[in-house]
Amino acid sequence: SYEIKGFGGSNMTPAMRLLAKDPDVTAVIVLTDGYIDYPSQTPPYETLWGIIDTECVRKFKYGQVVRIETNEI
Repeated sequence: SYEIKGFGGSNMTPAMRLLAKDPDVTAVIVLTDGYIDYPSQTPPYETLWGIIDTECVRKFKYGQVVRIETNEI
């Protein structure tokens, strides 16, 4: 059983920049509702955006996007 909390206004920039400094990180999965701040420059790793809000129509500057319906979690 999982409980989803948050939804809106998070800033992923510090975490994603920290991960970019680690040469062992080759891919990152970001689970989000899509209403976030994130680094404007493409990081040195692959990014998969898991969007948990099907109403979000945001386009991300890099990475791949998959949509996750909350009743699937």
